[in-house]
Parts: sequence; C-alpha cells; structure tokens
Amino acid sequence: MDYYTGGFRLLVAVKCYLDDYPLPVTALLDTGAEWCVIPPSIAQRLGYDLAPDPQLRPLHSRFGLHRGRLERIGITFPAVDGEHLRVDSTCFVCEDWPGEVVIIGWKGCLERMRFGLDAATETFYFGESQ
Repeated sequence: MDYYTGGFRLLVAVKCYLDDYPLPVTALLDTGAEWCVIPPSIAQRLGYDLAPDPQLRPLHSRFGLHRGRLERIGITFPAVDGEHLRVDSTCFVCEDWPGEVVIIGWKGCLERMRFGLDAATETFYFGESQ
C-alpha cells in the first residue's frame, strides 16, 4: 500500500479510475479527509469548472484553507478477485490546490461503501454498502 510520489509517501495508496480519465490513478485513501479531492490538472482534463462555489465553506487541510466546488465523479476501484466497485463520489475541486494526488475521502465516497485493510498483506477489501 505504500506508494512514493513527488518525494512524498502515501501510507495507504489504492488504485482507482475516475470517470472519463484514461489512466488509472494511485490515490491516497484518507478516512480523515472530509471529501475526495481531485488535483486541478486532472479536474481540468475531465472538463470540470474550477471556479469556487461562493455557497461552499472553504476546505481546511494541511495546505491551509482552499475555496473550491463539489462535483460528482464516478470512482471505480478495480478488483483483483470479484467485481469492480464504482462509487458515485462527491469530490472537491479547486484551481489552486497544491496537491498532486487524488485523495479518497470520507463524505460522499468511503461512507457509501464497505471497506477493510489488511496491513500484513497490503490488501484493500471493498464492496457495496448494504
């Protein structure tokens, strides 16, 4: 599950696909993150507007406060065994977000599925929420 990118280590990294994005991405699974976050380079490629929504409160993160908007993006988790899982996720997009990786957060994604982690085998288990 450890994955290194841009000089940083993602402690819990998972592979996923974003709607209409041609390549798989390695994302940080962060149960403490309020929302999924899509980096601006990927959000723009997917055609999302990055202008802040004035009705949305700023997102507070280790990068500080950021104003953005929420978009619905399908995130698919590929299965090694069994069936892939697609989650219609609520994602934060922001034109000045400095992070380079997709973050899989709680609200609008992880709360909509069942999942477990096995640190000994570095395995991510997932399924539909009942």
